[in-house]
Amino acid sequence: MPKCILDKYITLDEREKDNPHAVSQVTDYHAWCVDESNKVYDYPIEQIPSLAKTDKVIRRPFDIDHAIKFYPFMMDFRKCFFSYQTKVAPFTHEQKMAMINNNTFPVGHCLDRALTLRESDPRKFSVVIGSLGFIQPDGSIFWEYG
Repeated sequence: MPKCILDKYITLDEREKDNPHAVSQVTDYHAWCVDESNKVYDYPIEQIPSLAKTDKVIRRPFDIDHAIKFYPFMMDFRKCFFSYQTKVAPFTHEQKMAMINNNTFPVGHCLDRALTLRESDPRKFSVVIGSLGFIQPDGSIFWEYG
């Protein structure tokens, strides 16, 4: 079962924002898009970092209450990261779409990737926030994110 750590971010204070462990708890999620047919739009599996990676992925959306709490917080919090400021923020929507189309969108920015897709066609794409895991050969699931 994926863990749900989203209640922890609400109490993250200024001191904790400098603690890599606290930040990793806050950013422990995955985001992707689905279309009206529930087709998933996400990074190619080979681009998702994991030591337990397999070719079988499972995605489990967070419950709606947690997603509602999470979304506005992460929209602001992600902007604090140097990686976001240098690898995502400087680009136009068209440039970000080109990166998605040629699989060069910066890894580790799943929310921004999903938001870019949604912005390209809000009637077609919905952003989903949740957990991502890899099904292991024995049938167990290694929950990498969320």
